[in-house]
Amino acid sequence: MIEFTLSRVALGICGLLLLASVVPFAESIHEDRVDDGLSAQADRIAALIDSFGCSGSDSMTVCAEELLPASSSTLGFEGHFVILVCGDSVYRAAMLCETVSEGTYSNNDILRMTKAGDVIIVEALLI
Repeated sequence: MIEFTLSRVALGICGLLLLASVVPFAESIHEDRVDDGLSAQADRIAALIDSFGCSGSDSMTVCAEELLPASSSTLGFEGHFVILVCGDSVYRAAMLCETVSEGTYSNNDILRMTKAGDVIIVEALLI
């Protein structure tokens, strides 16, 4: 009877060791997928700005909440780059259009993008 109990204890310890060896690998896969998703989101924002730059419209209004993946993330523009900051990570995406911006924008901002020649001016609307 004691052999049966000892074998079950040994089996439980082996299972815990196996589980402990798999968890770090699963966490790294999750972090890679999050990084890939945020990088892709920055690319999609850049594509949105480029499509507006090539369109016949003179201005476009966008709610930043629709663009940002989390309430703690911010969005910025520097020349030909979109900068998406989420936590400690920064994701940059290149654009064809050049932008002029007031700074960084949060989830609560409503952005107005206006064409001025070859430059797109990004500003936050006051509510």
